[in-house]
Amino acid sequence: MLQGAIFDMDGVLLDNLNFHLAAWRQLGRELGRSLTDEEIRSVFGQRNFEMLTSLIGLHFHEEEASRHAERKEELYRSMIRPKLQQTAVPGVLGFLRTLQREGLRIALATSGPVENADLVLRGFAITDVFSAVITGVDVTESKPNPEVFLLAAKRLGLAPMECAVFEDSIAGVQAALRAQCLCIGVSTTHNRLELDNLGTHHIITNFKALSLDMLRQIYRTHEATLSRRPDPSRNDFENSRRSREELRQRPRRNQKHGFTGERKSSPKSRPRGTRGKIRRPRD
Repeated sequence: MLQGAIFDMDGVLLDNLNFHLAAWRQLGRELGRSLTDEEIRSVFGQRNFEMLTSLIGLHFHEEEASRHAERKEELYRSMIRPKLQQTAVPGVLGFLRTLQREGLRIALATSGPVENADLVLRGFAITDVFSAVITGVDVTESKPNPEVFLLAAKRLGLAPMECAVFEDSIAGVQAALRAQCLCIGVSTTHNRLELDNLGTHHIITNFKALSLDMLRQIYRTHEATLSRRPDPSRNDFENSRRSREELRQRPRRNQKHGFTGERKSSPKSRPRGTRGKIRRPRD
């Protein structure tokens, strides 16, 4: 049963892609590197340290990387702060209030820094909506590692499979799927085809057409699909044994004639040990 909802922040609560792109391009220029939008988009969802290494192509010491990451986020916040109210993904604020009113437990799970999360939660006046807030400082592994979503579910007091995750990035979708959560893709950063190719369970453009009843129906369909798969709580031996038992219960197929039924012995078969021997008539 659906009990919780976990929201990524960038690209899900707010459509802020262009602000992040501009901040990364500016940081790249300061570091002598010309960054393209495609390069930046390809590593979205990861923490700044991993993004720096991928984008700049240099190995930074921890202190140096931290300084560059802080500089990038300062650039981003200075750019978006005056226009924050215009960036909310259509329908998301009302949808959050609906989930809260209906008693679902809600978490924010972002790879971004605490300062960015605080800016958004206060700016949109939704601090009271979230029972748990996970940011980059709370995890040691970056997406697509599922740590951030597993931790969010744990802090909500729920199993990951009881939660729906809303994500926009490739790494984020992969992390949600690895956490075994229902994954709803939001096509703000990547198009529908890109998200669908990852195996995203359902894709939305925004939250205007998504109701709680619809989300629950999507979850029930997802839950029914899971029930037909091997149980991840069992070990490999148990799953293998169950598969063999199911296989034995299926009717066997005759490869020559194509009908099903019990396998019959060939009329030409001889008792073991008699093949190739000639029987002589008795005197």
